[in-house]
Amino acid sequence: MSKFFIGLVFCLFFVVLSAQNRCGTISYHNHLKQDSSALEFEQRLQDYLSRQLKRTAEEEEDVYVIPVVVHVIHENSQGEIGGAYNSNISEEQIQTQLDRLNLDFRRKNEDTTLTPSYFTSVGADVKIEFYLANNDPNGLPTNGITRHYSPNLPYNIYNSSHELALKEFGYWPSDQYFNIWVTELTSDVLGQAQFPSGTDYKGLTEGFETAETDGVVMDYRYFGDSEGTVNFSPYTKYRMGRTLTHEVGHWLGLLHIWGNAYTCAATDYCDDTPPQSDD
Repeated sequence: MSKFFIGLVFCLFFVVLSAQNRCGTISYHNHLKQDSSALEFEQRLQDYLSRQLKRTAEEEEDVYVIPVVVHVIHENSQGEIGGAYNSNISEEQIQTQLDRLNLDFRRKNEDTTLTPSYFTSVGADVKIEFYLANNDPNGLPTNGITRHYSPNLPYNIYNSSHELALKEFGYWPSDQYFNIWVTELTSDVLGQAQFPSGTDYKGLTEGFETAETDGVVMDYRYFGDSEGTVNFSPYTKYRMGRTLTHEVGHWLGLLHIWGNAYTCAATDYCDDTPPQSDD
């Protein structure tokens, strides 16, 4: 576990170049007037992780495998799947996103040579992998993808009724699955994550939302790696699929490296990231 936090910090720092100005997570929580609670949560999370870092190398856990369910909420009334401008994205596009996520979190991404020198000594394998679920909550076989038609796209994540309506289309128990909702979003937002809550650890028991909303929301045009609808500028070769990597960092408890205040006087509560005002 000693490499968990520093590796995850690297992931979030690197992908911040591709998503920070259009990441909806912090704006979403600010909209709910919960930013101060988020900062307090991050401090307590850091305290917990500091204790974990004291564990010996022999006590490191095996790789964590997280089952994923992707809920595709689309406006294709005919149910057609795939295509350049189709919100009902293909399974191939979804799989490229999971592949990218695993490359990044296991530090097997092809662009590790681009790691800023400040982080070369701490960049590490996070030992987390994500796979589409093989069984649904009833124990039946599944490909880990659900599809739902909606004539109400795009959705505004800053509108609580929109968020609830979106997430009610598909939800699997968040203590067993990582829920990802993929649809079209308003306000030029690429994605938004819910901070972790509801654990037994000190400081992590007070949640910001409910278990039924736990997960990440993504715009379908930026979900995946050079496949299907993922052809929008400025998402070049090394940025494809990194928005979800960024948002999963939030889902696991990380703030932006500039501490969400856009000033070097702010903090992200991570000792191995330098003071930063923005990207």
